[in-house]
Amino acid sequence: MLLRLAVLLSRSRGNAVPPPFAIRVGESSLNLRFESDWLAANPLAAADLERERGYLAAIDYDLSFG
Repeated sequence: MLLRLAVLLSRSRGNAVPPPFAIRVGESSLNLRFESDWLAANPLAAADLERERGYLAAIDYDLSFG
């Protein structure tokens, strides 16, 4: 799961450093917190995270981000 998110956040960005974020892991949840304007400035990444949220919900795992 973490590898999938790492790929999602770093693909198509060449040598750019992935965005800084905080992560909180629970027994069946994962919460990502980005800088306040990063998701708005990166709508394709936000859409990818939404899609990943759906995939994880299918296995009863909660992905939240903001």
